[in-house]
Amino acid sequence: MAAGRFVAGLAAGSGVFSIFLIVFDATEPEKRSAAGSLVWSGIGVAIVASGLASGPMLDGGAWRLSFIVPAVLALAVAVFIPRTVSAARAQPKAAAASPSRLAELTSARWIFLVAAYFLFAAGYISYATFAGVMLKGIGLSSGGVTWFWVMYGASSIAGAALGAALLSGGFARRIALSAALASGAIGSLLAVHGEDWRVFAASILVGLGSVATPAIVTFLIRHRTSDAAYPFFFTVGTASLGLGQLGGPAIGGVLADLFGPSAIGWFAAAIYGAGTLAAAADGFFGRTRITS
Repeated sequence: MAAGRFVAGLAAGSGVFSIFLIVFDATEPEKRSAAGSLVWSGIGVAIVASGLASGPMLDGGAWRLSFIVPAVLALAVAVFIPRTVSAARAQPKAAAASPSRLAELTSARWIFLVAAYFLFAAGYISYATFAGVMLKGIGLSSGGVTWFWVMYGASSIAGAALGAALLSGGFARRIALSAALASGAIGSLLAVHGEDWRVFAASILVGLGSVATPAIVTFLIRHRTSDAAYPFFFTVGTASLGLGQLGGPAIGGVLADLFGPSAIGWFAAAIYGAGTLAAAADGFFGRTRITS
């Protein structure tokens, strides 16, 4: 299972990178926020479907299907979906990471965005990884667990749509990322207390930001870069997301062993809170020229 998750992670990382290069290349600039949110909302659809299927699959010992079915679907997409036509003019070939681009990453218009994305990854993956432990700790039934994930997935779809709406306005665009991360912080705190209604409310609030945040960050990176610079900065953003996903569960697991499962909620809330502050700083410093 560990090997399967490792390979699935490699596939997910390369798949996300490729999908957004293709989608944004084939989409007019004014439609990219909606297109990005639509792509990310697919994660919410998958969460709902897997939440409904998880009970029967686990009871029947068919957990391998969770790897086989996505692999078959990905193969079908790769083979049968036709190639798209670029909606943009031909651009110069993207150069390798130049010293100027590396230096740009340390500037205020990029460092807070990358930091917020890293903190989001650490917070959401810690919450999602140990949600099962928290649910078991409060004695939630198997049916309740299923509905927890269904509500989480459904709210993530709604969050992606809400994020697209926020990105359409000037001021709303500057607070969109902060709002998505703050939703996760509040939801993580609610999960600490353990009552059933708080757990389900937490699943909704964390879910609202779980897909909206990547959609917002992806749009902001594309909005701030030229066609030539976008692959480099999107790669950096994706790397920060991956690093956060690696570090979050490692730290969260230690905290859970030391202080109990409720520590995960506090840890995720603290990480989300720090991410909210970084996003607020990015909303102020990120309003500058396009990086070429």
